[in-house]
Amino acid sequence: MRAPSAQIPAALLLIAAAAVLAGALARPYDLERMVVWHDEVFTAMRVFGNSQAEVGQEVFSGHERPAADLLAYQRPSPGRAWTHTLSAFKEHPEHAPLYYTLAWLAAALPAEPIAALRGTSAVLGVLLIPAVFWLARELFRDPGAAWVAAALVAISPLHLLYAQEARQYALWTVLVAAASAAFLRALRRGGRADWALYAVLAALGLWSHALTVLAVAAHGAYGVLTAGGRAALSRFLRAWGAALGLAVLLFAPWLWVMVAGAEEVQRFTGWMQRPISAERIAEAWGMHLVRVFADLPAAGRWLLLGLLPLTWVLWRLGRGAPARVTLFLGLLLAAFASAMLLPDLVLGGSRSLHPRYVLPGFLALTLAAAWVLAQGWDAPQRGRRLGARAGLMLVLALGLGSQWQILAADTWWSKNYSGENHRVAARVNAAERPLVLASGSGVGLGELISLAYDLDPEVRVWGEPPGSGARVPAGYASLFAVTPSGELRAQLGPSYRLEPVGGTWQWYQAVPIAGEEQP
Repeated sequence: MRAPSAQIPAALLLIAAAAVLAGALARPYDLERMVVWHDEVFTAMRVFGNSQAEVGQEVFSGHERPAADLLAYQRPSPGRAWTHTLSAFKEHPEHAPLYYTLAWLAAALPAEPIAALRGTSAVLGVLLIPAVFWLARELFRDPGAAWVAAALVAISPLHLLYAQEARQYALWTVLVAAASAAFLRALRRGGRADWALYAVLAALGLWSHALTVLAVAAHGAYGVLTAGGRAALSRFLRAWGAALGLAVLLFAPWLWVMVAGAEEVQRFTGWMQRPISAERIAEAWGMHLVRVFADLPAAGRWLLLGLLPLTWVLWRLGRGAPARVTLFLGLLLAAFASAMLLPDLVLGGSRSLHPRYVLPGFLALTLAAAWVLAQGWDAPQRGRRLGARAGLMLVLALGLGSQWQILAADTWWSKNYSGENHRVAARVNAAERPLVLASGSGVGLGELISLAYDLDPEVRVWGEPPGSGARVPAGYASLFAVTPSGELRAQLGPSYRLEPVGGTWQWYQAVPIAGEEQP
């Protein structure tokens, strides 16, 4: 291992700085381009003080309305004050409210509401770059490795996706990175102000996502394992325990909301328990790990070959890095990965399909790659030096190429089951006298409003009222349905055949059956 130096090779600094600039500029680019997916719909709904129950009652009322009317729930309203927004937050206690509060403030800016909400994430995505730089400086004590880490996180396609989404994950990731850097600084310097800063950042992390507790646990384990003696261990436990206590105290108001709303938390997170196969879990994790650095849809499953160089990076880290570096990165990744992976394997569930819950843990992979590539940049062995330089250029090229494709696309895998809504809307808009039907459910409500972003304003929508036996309105030539209920299917059944639209599972077109009279 080369000794850390304040002198950074000029070529390395230039390349890293260019990558940082490109990644920072990519975050706020064309924020209204991609489909507004289901979860973002509910983000906007809550930010602007609209209760999901109230909106559901109005939409699933059996009355026809223009699609454009649905977007009223996605923007500020004179009749909705901060108290309405706070009430909407409390309806979903599983989502800590810090990001949503920042988005509410950003919505006052002269911009389209969805651009303001996504813009909040974009700014936070830019802040992730210096936060990772700080963390790498504290961990590696090498400015060259810190610059490489900043460059790698800047060009990461995975972090770009969440920096352009109206959700809390960009905020959460930057706060965990900053809290981790503050922890290492407090461990190194030991001052009360340093531990207080760590406590505040940890509390803010909790206010962005309750899973910050995993990072705090990893910090505690690292401090215990590296204390080096009973006296040092005692000093650490007192300082860390006091910081932890302060963080919990600062988070206590929302912690009470979560405890009081435990049944709601269980209800809104119950979907995670849907079991998936071990093979699918393994493939999902492989794709997540590679997508930290490259996300090229044309490669398909061949992208999983990226696990080979990633395995080599971890091997090099384990062989050459200081034990404290390997331990810190290992604990950070293991804390988040095990919390998602083990319940899926032992109890059954689908948490592993969603990399957003492991984003702070994936920073460990970025930092590992940064250390290996920076150490090899000016290694004495010519082969290793050339390999590290070529490897860094290749990773940067793959990351920037992936980001270029993302910035040119109108949908991506991160949009989940709403990803085809642009194309579904285009099909509805092109149909003759269309009517969009929706049955009452959280998925149906979110998907209907998501579709409304791209529907022609005059397209009519109809929400099926619960248990009323209401008839589908007549006079429309083309019928489309989202998550149709059994009652709605039965009503359409004699005259129509429901066919999935564009490979989706939630959208259907009602195709007339020849010779049958239409309702």
